[in-house]
Amino acid sequence: ESNRANLVRRSSLLVMPEIILNPAVGFNVWDGKTPKESPLTMDPADSETYIIDEAADIAWLGVKANAQAIGENKTLVFAANIDMAKMSMKYLQLPAGTTIEGNGHTIKGIKLTSAIFYNATGLTVNDLIIDNADVAYEGTSKSHRGILVNTLSGSSSFRNVTVINSKVSTAVGNAGGFVGYIQRKEKSNRDEKLDVMFDNCHVINTTISAE
Repeated sequence: ESNRANLVRRSSLLVMPEIILNPAVGFNVWDGKTPKESPLTMDPADSETYIIDEAADIAWLGVKANAQAIGENKTLVFAANIDMAKMSMKYLQLPAGTTIEGNGHTIKGIKLTSAIFYNATGLTVNDLIIDNADVAYEGTSKSHRGILVNTLSGSSSFRNVTVINSKVSTAVGNAGGFVGYIQRKEKSNRDEKLDVMFDNCHVINTTISAE
């Protein structure tokens, strides 16, 4: 209640001044160095979950032995936006059954000759934005390319994933905004169920090229 009259205007708009955001704000930017020791933080509440909160985490996972060492069926949870600054890095060869929880965060500025998650088996990716990625293969042997995965094996799912302002190309093979090629774990096993889901996923302003 109020002890004085208050005027309430209907159907009126408040005009706000234009705000220019600094795109660098809120991103952990890679310095081009790959740590020798693991910078990953294990979730104290869940030993099967690792936290990604800096670009060095991505760089460290770019070493195959490091990525494989975390083991199958683990979860990687993003707690920050990551900027790889378009510097040379290795793709992430993650173990089978890996789950990526993006929590609405963004990875940007990735430049690779292969998909971010290379060839993956039983991959789950949720709530992640890929911005300004450049995946280009110029070899002469047949090789599929995608922004996220080159060849995806087995049942997998992608939910609320967006690829924007990116490009992917292969000189020989198939190319896709998310995945270059999908197959069963056992290629010739027709009894194997292959269920790959894309739910609320978008590819925006992205160039896809294959020959």
